[in-house]
Amino acid sequence: FRFITPEQFEILQSAAILTMVVVGGIRTTWGPVVGALLLQVPAGFASDRLGHARMYVAVWMVIIVSVSIIHFGDGFWRLAFAAFLLGGACDALYSIGFARLAGNVSPARLAAANGCFVATCGLGEICGPVIAGGWLHVRDGEGFTMALLLVAVIGVLIARRG
Repeated sequence: FRFITPEQFEILQSAAILTMVVVGGIRTTWGPVVGALLLQVPAGFASDRLGHARMYVAVWMVIIVSVSIIHFGDGFWRLAFAAFLLGGACDALYSIGFARLAGNVSPARLAAANGCFVATCGLGEICGPVIAGGWLHVRDGEGFTMALLLVAVIGVLIARRG
């Protein structure tokens, strides 16, 4: 791109770029978008039933499986399915996090707490690609999925602490 334009930051454009980086092709853009849309309600119900901490562990495990499929998988439909799961799981992390936050913070402080939560998520979105890009540079083609797997394992360990 020669100039920065608002069109570069639209949701479908962002999903396309993320998918191209993770999966390696523009044809799988709809996988994570559809996954994010279709898996939110089941993730919310499961979180209410299992508890937020247990659901966090389950979602991080889904991320580990998705990234493993991306790393070891071959073929368009396997990668599209992995992108579907990854999109749904990543969006579920925010939903479950907000539900957990709302259950632990008084209504008067919820707006400020949510602002901190969103800022922390934004910080992860800024730092994550830099770290993953560094791993990609160091470990060649395996670096990106290895960085995602490392983050997911750390996520499981943090979620298990409750």
